[in-house]
Amino acid sequence: LTELLPHADGTFTNWDFIHRRLLDAADCGLDYQVLTTEELTGSWTVGGSVEIGTETIDTELERVTNRVDFQERLFMRLQVDLPE
Repeated sequence: LTELLPHADGTFTNWDFIHRRLLDAADCGLDYQVLTTEELTGSWTVGGSVEIGTETIDTELERVTNRVDFQERLFMRLQVDLPE
């Protein structure tokens, strides 16, 4: 089940946030962003991660790995936007 849902895998130096993305996301106008915050009551920040790799899963999906520098307390979420 973990492979299907966005999830994180960490070490003492960084966190990898792994999620699935449509191969034609850009053509469909979809924008995937990993957001981070240190407090759930605080504001979410875009740009705290770097995409470090992709792996094609099938004819429609790819697995994307984003790296975030290690922090003792960190919350992450995936936001998918379809601009109007």
